[in-house]
Amino acid sequence: MIEGATGTVAANEWESGFVFPQVGKCQAFARLRGACAELRTFDWRGGMHEGSFATTKRFIELTDVRAKGGYLADEPAWRPLGAVRYYPGNRRFYGRWVDDRQTSLLCTLDLRELTGLDLEIDDTRLVECVDIRNEYLRVLMTRIRRELLNPGCPPSALMAQI
Repeated sequence: MIEGATGTVAANEWESGFVFPQVGKCQAFARLRGACAELRTFDWRGGMHEGSFATTKRFIELTDVRAKGGYLADEPAWRPLGAVRYYPGNRRFYGRWVDDRQTSLLCTLDLRELTGLDLEIDDTRLVECVDIRNEYLRVLMTRIRRELLNPGCPPSALMAQI
């Protein structure tokens, strides 16, 4: 059993919500209807790093790491990554970053459960997902991160509605 922000859960149930269950370290986790939120730290020290990942999970990330990346393997298509990013799932993502520690809030979303709709993003709009400049979303993600780090506090009305 593992203690988390949502109480005690079985290890396999806990890990099923993770975006990257075997990379980095999970600091906090919460499961909500149609979404999971995890606060994860990564230690990337040691020079230049380059990698790619693909996951079936759709998620929004709030992070502090500076990097470049994109959905095409060729570097000319890469852009600086913003603090808030959306990954639509089922797409390979490529990135490059230098010597850093990273803390990320990863929020997975089941859009069909939450809205009854499916969100499809075409390739021309996909490039915009690596740097979402929406102040309301950034504030919301910051609030979720704060509440995950302080699990003894009662959840706010904002968190309860997510």
